[in-house]
Amino acid sequence: MERSNPYQPVNNASPALQIAPGQGFMVKAKDDSETFIFTKAIQNHQSGTATFYRTANTTPSIVVNLTVP
Repeated sequence: MERSNPYQPVNNASPALQIAPGQGFMVKAKDDSETFIFTKAIQNHQSGTATFYRTANTTPSIVVNLTVP
């Protein structure tokens, strides 16, 4: 389903949302004198994700099998 507006507006009336690792967002200030601060109280970390955290020490590898005809 294609949406004409790919942006999802969120404000204080919106339910709490979590963004995925690496995902960004934009903030629209009321005017140039506004300050936007991320306090520790509003941060929530999802430590169960395996996107950047690995439970095992794995080494990326590629296996190439060569045969002679």
